[in-house]
Amino acid sequence: MFNINSENNMIFTLSANSTPILWKPLTKDGFDLPPAQQHVQPASVRVFQNETYDFESSADVLRARITVPNAPPGVDDVSLQLRVRP
Repeated sequence: MFNINSENNMIFTLSANSTPILWKPLTKDGFDLPPAQQHVQPASVRVFQNETYDFESSADVLRARITVPNAPPGVDDVSLQLRVRP
């Protein structure tokens, strides 16, 4: 996942069947995370401008929600359904 927005950070969350999933962070900005940071956790992360992340999860149908904190009035959250294939 990556944030190409030049002005805002975002909160990216994944769920399956309305239940938050668990994922394991693997990399940030193209570099492996230290083993101490590669632990299974709830699938939600704040992504700042130009950051990239890689995660691992076993879910196959996901609902992604993107929220922009402190967004001006009229800016809505974005929800997407994703289907993951091996």
